[in-house]
Amino acid sequence: MSVRNPSDERIREYVESVKKIEELEEEVKGEIIEYLIYNQYNGEVCTLRGLERHFKIPYTRLRRLMADLTQEGVVVEGSIGNVKPYRVLDLSLVFSKGFVKGPRTKSSPKKGTGSWEVSAEALPSFVKMYGIQNMCFPWSLAIHGEVKGEELFRSMPRGLLIPPSYEAFMNICSEEESNSYDPETEEELLKKVEGKWPREEVEARKHLLEERRKLAPKNREMLDKLNKWGFIRAMGGGMPFWYTPMMRTNMILPPWSRTEERLVGEYMRHSGLPKEAFTILRHFPATNEKDAYFRDVMFELDIPAKTPSRGEILAALRKVVEKQQRYLMQLMAPMIESVEKKGIEATLRDWDAGYHEFQQKMSEYAEGGTVENEATQTEEYTEWHILFEAVCLANASYLTMVVGGDAELAEKGRRTSFALAAAVEQNRQGREAKDQRQTLTTR
Repeated sequence: MSVRNPSDERIREYVESVKKIEELEEEVKGEIIEYLIYNQYNGEVCTLRGLERHFKIPYTRLRRLMADLTQEGVVVEGSIGNVKPYRVLDLSLVFSKGFVKGPRTKSSPKKGTGSWEVSAEALPSFVKMYGIQNMCFPWSLAIHGEVKGEELFRSMPRGLLIPPSYEAFMNICSEEESNSYDPETEEELLKKVEGKWPREEVEARKHLLEERRKLAPKNREMLDKLNKWGFIRAMGGGMPFWYTPMMRTNMILPPWSRTEERLVGEYMRHSGLPKEAFTILRHFPATNEKDAYFRDVMFELDIPAKTPSRGEILAALRKVVEKQQRYLMQLMAPMIESVEKKGIEATLRDWDAGYHEFQQKMSEYAEGGTVENEATQTEEYTEWHILFEAVCLANASYLTMVVGGDAELAEKGRRTSFALAAAVEQNRQGREAKDQRQTLTTR
């Protein structure tokens, strides 16, 4: 009796169909992500039922797709009364997974100028990145009872650049902070928690203890002085000592400053929601942007004993804004040089390698040994990370011009940001791969 062999053609057809469906599902996930970003004002349309009505995807299948995105850490399901809207949780991860697509154009540069035409049509990905960033700022009103602060904006991909001075800076700070480390106190603590704390935590602290014990003779005099601070020393740490003063001196909007009624109309216009959906907040859940600059302006004025004049304040503000732009340009300089020399794709590969190496070092330091971190192996930099940097530089350069700062500096920043965006749009290869006369900056 003969046995019927399966049809190879049918199997191949099935495998190809499954593959195509999986690819389509990834595209659909990307559409859902963008929809959630641009419709976050209205939680009711970001629920499963709201998504079902908009995308016309069967409820069971849509629920599976959203479960996948939640499991991947891309979105989170919130709760506002009976409404359970989805929110994008980590835009950097969204970009790494390729959920936000960016079309590339065939536009060409203006020869000999070092800049590109300022055109939305020529730079669609740059425009999209600008819009996504703007959507991530905090709300000054509660919408359908939801209050949103700076959480999402804080998840934006700020970590593209690791300045060469960063490691030296961290080492200096760590050396200074080690002055407060008491080996004897730590040793007593480890004896008490042996068998109670996770073994990994205890072993990591033992490793650190051996390293810091070498510095003990040098620190004894300092420890005697620090002990006078009592519970401040006992209860404090890196975050209270370094972070709290910095955040406090970037003033928060005072409670007597209320959101203007007219902003309700602006939100209604942008979101299409009725007036009843909005509640004006007594506290704006974010750092006020102008208050944040006030600190640096006062630093620039060397904390004057008397109230400075309007002219003195304006002059200091100009210097602060200009310094901020120069700082961003200095941070971006290694990336720009790499893009000019190697191109976009090679630059991203270099940043991936550098990021993974940095994370591995941090992991070894924290755990006292080599640790494989799955997250650092899967997340990759994309062109969107570069565009985010270009958006930040564009805003900084524009502000330099607005406050009457160095016009030449502002123009250089504008040219650089748009040229960088154009390099991404065209997937620039760089001088090493192809002779390119066009550079990203006007020198």
